[in-house]
Amino acid sequence: MSTKTPGPRLPEVVQAPSRFRNAIGKFTIRRSSRCQSCGVCAEVCPYGVHTRYDNYSMPLRPRDDLCIGFECRQTDHFCVDLCPEKALTLRLNPILETMGDYRWTPEMLIAHWQMAETGNVPVVDLDYSIGNSGGGFDKMRFKTP
Repeated sequence: MSTKTPGPRLPEVVQAPSRFRNAIGKFTIRRSSRCQSCGVCAEVCPYGVHTRYDNYSMPLRPRDDLCIGFECRQTDHFCVDLCPEKALTLRLNPILETMGDYRWTPEMLIAHWQMAETGNVPVVDLDYSIGNSGGGFDKMRFKTP
């Protein structure tokens, strides 16, 4: 008769509050003055990019870091196309051109920052494992139990 002893319990990951007010994302989404605060963007986005409160006259600034970008165009919840006033625009974040280097690309920096804060792999399609150098010290492999 053998008794199995459970393996070591892993600690639960708890998201810490960010040290910074605005996280950097791969994409930027902007709302123009044509916005009529209808709330369609907040209703259709499953990622929480758009937040709208009933007691606010306008939606809050979009959370760019949560936006999955142009990949979302292939879904039925692409906020840019669903906005009745065509008040939303999406583009790659120009800040990415100023970040990183050959080994630590901007996507790797953003992804690792998100993983450090949340304990999860980013939802946004970011290259977080190899970078431009093809490996080396910047190649990270995570083994999950």
